[in-house]
Amino acid sequence: MMFKVNFYKSRFFGVRFFANIAAALSGILNKHISFQNISGTSRSYNEDSLTAFQLQGATSNNYNEAMIQWLQSRTGSNEPNINNLKVIFAKQQGFSTWDNMNRFN
Repeated sequence: MMFKVNFYKSRFFGVRFFANIAAALSGILNKHISFQNISGTSRSYNEDSLTAFQLQGATSNNYNEAMIQWLQSRTGSNEPNINNLKVIFAKQQGFSTWDNMNRFN
């Protein structure tokens, strides 16, 4: 038995689904631009953000370790968990979560 699925009207692929995807991509792009502004580079997201972390005091060449060092420095927190640090930083920037955050200062 065959059936046809209207992807645009289904709950999974509805307008809200595509709006959420667009918002997430926009947030990532805007964070990338913020890291490029700090680093002065124009490479991949990870390369630009790692350079930004290091320019602002992170000493590690490991991405996650450098991000933790950068977030601890930016937030003034000694929190060791990267996910908790991302939430703390986002809230200081006026957002509820890291994923909801777009540009930052």
